[in-house]
Amino acid sequence: MRLNYRILWIENDFSWQESTEKMIKDEITESGFVLEIFPHKNYKDLNILSKKFPNFKTFDLILIDFKLDNDLTGDTFIREVRKNNIFTDILFYSKDSEKLQEVFMNNSLEGVYISNREDFEEKFFQVYRKTIKKFEEINAVRGMVMAETSRLDRIIEDIIISFMNSDNANSQRLKEYIIKLLEDNTKSLFVDNEKKINERGNLKAKDAENKKLIKRILDASKRSRTLMKLINNEKLDVKFTYEKYKKNVIDIRNDLAHAKSETIEGIEYLIIEENGTVEKKELKTEDIVEIRKNILDYDKILNEIKERL
Repeated sequence: MRLNYRILWIENDFSWQESTEKMIKDEITESGFVLEIFPHKNYKDLNILSKKFPNFKTFDLILIDFKLDNDLTGDTFIREVRKNNIFTDILFYSKDSEKLQEVFMNNSLEGVYISNREDFEEKFFQVYRKTIKKFEEINAVRGMVMAETSRLDRIIEDIIISFMNSDNANSQRLKEYIIKLLEDNTKSLFVDNEKKINERGNLKAKDAENKKLIKRILDASKRSRTLMKLINNEKLDVKFTYEKYKKNVIDIRNDLAHAKSETIEGIEYLIIEENGTVEKKELKTEDIVEIRKNILDYDKILNEIKERL
């Protein structure tokens, strides 16, 4: 699962496509996705496209300006769709809506929709909302959160390691903070890792050694606390706090990683067991949108921090 919503758009009037793209981008962004458009001028080379994008699995939706002409009839194109095993949802649109309806009345395909140009916006959003429903199932949300939060972890790790390798007074203070953090959290772990730290020159040896050590001794919570310390030391004006990151990212990941899912009266719930209590939680559409948007926001914030250091 990913946060990019990818559209293959076959349209030769790029000015119309660009103006329409601006219109649909706002809603896709509000849904917590990043819109990616792959424009193409015609559908006559469907075989070439299918080799470049096998079965079009890369895309969440295909938009096609269905211009019927003597070179490629609707019947021919639909046969090509079947032959190439395209299961991605497709929205055809045309000025000649009557002819378009006639063609598809005799050649119905699952996941294929039609619209005239005038009603394109309304029809697009109907189809779009249908395609993202599958992303709201708990297992899909779980997979997305696991993948995306792991990516955020790697960005934080890269920031810390890069800063540590600068080997100045501030980086030394950060290394001391890491040691203190480990000592405060668990004495037994500290004793083991203090030896490793000293053997590597107090966290200032080679980049590869620092990276290996950070991976072993800092979990996601400690990494984000270390990042907060770094931000404070460097007096960076960025929208990152440990408390909010823990609530919006780490706690969400932990809930999804350890909770079971159960369907009760047709509604899917997370069953969260903690400290001897059991909580039944429904993930509503607005909750899932907020999770996606938070991840995208932190991706921007972390990359901003990375660029400024």
